[in-house]
Amino acid sequence: HAEVPQVGASPFNPRAVLAMVLFGALVFVGLLWMIGAGWTHRPENDGAAHVASKGLTGYAGLAQLLEKQGYQVIRARDEAGLQLEGLLVLTPPQYTDGKKVAKIIEGRRFIGPTLLVLPKWQTAPAEMLALSGETKAEAGWVSITGADIAGWTKDLNPIDIAPKIEERTEGRPAWQGLGHQGALPDKRVQFVGGEKLVPLITDARRSMLAAFLEDDGYYPDLAAAAGTESYGEDEGLYPVIVVAEPDLINNWAMADRRSAMLALELIEKASAGRRGGVTFDLTLNGFGEQANLLTLAFRPPFVAATICLLIAALIAGWRAFRRFGPALVEGRAIAFG
Repeated sequence: HAEVPQVGASPFNPRAVLAMVLFGALVFVGLLWMIGAGWTHRPENDGAAHVASKGLTGYAGLAQLLEKQGYQVIRARDEAGLQLEGLLVLTPPQYTDGKKVAKIIEGRRFIGPTLLVLPKWQTAPAEMLALSGETKAEAGWVSITGADIAGWTKDLNPIDIAPKIEERTEGRPAWQGLGHQGALPDKRVQFVGGEKLVPLITDARRSMLAAFLEDDGYYPDLAAAAGTESYGEDEGLYPVIVVAEPDLINNWAMADRRSAMLALELIEKASAGRRGGVTFDLTLNGFGEQANLLTLAFRPPFVAATICLLIAALIAGWRAFRRFGPALVEGRAIAFG
């Protein structure tokens, strides 16, 4: 054998080296967690009309209200979430693929009910007004710039809803249905018309603001709420409910207690009175994700196993450092001849 001469004392403090290694490891794990949790994506509170938005046209208020009422609210970011039992709420934007919406609805007919909320408003970030000094705006706030029907509704075959928007001249447009009544926050009203639609909520002109599709399904709760009879016989088929007027259930509507009570009643009727899960879709709004090992590792139930593995790795690293760290830091090495 031949001994390598001992090198002089290392200028590095063992504790400082350990701290640097641990800090680097924590930063790396934190980066993986951020990627897996989706923190690298654009902000979800972007003012658009979906469940993560806190602007006038969003549905974050409805989701919070349902959670406080005991509903399990799920925000679906992948296709698997669209196949869950319970009520699915679709809030497609103005520009989307109508055939994709129709495919989602058709794929759920024997899984659970679907509530389709049509878009209406065109908006702009409220920060634009804040820059001009007119008002103060928080993240996600929007200002209304116009109203327009969605062109993709014509691709919902075989569902025919034919949406229209009209501006009422008489004060705030009144609505009634499901044992409630109130008024919309704006004079521009969106409604639908179709031979197979049964009205649930109407305005003073009897225009359908919300309706369900009459088909071969047996929907006694919805039929009773509409004051009619359910003529279908297929008990395995789930209903499709169309909300043409989003101001009945969006954040703007939640400012009115009457609209909030109507929204709860509508969700209950659409869910056949079951306090199960209510899934809000985010995939059509551009927040879809593809599940992979990294994203699954930081989500229940796999996150528990991930935490255990990280703790085990830290313990193993600490033991290895206590055994070999001082020698490595001080520069000692043994060569075997």
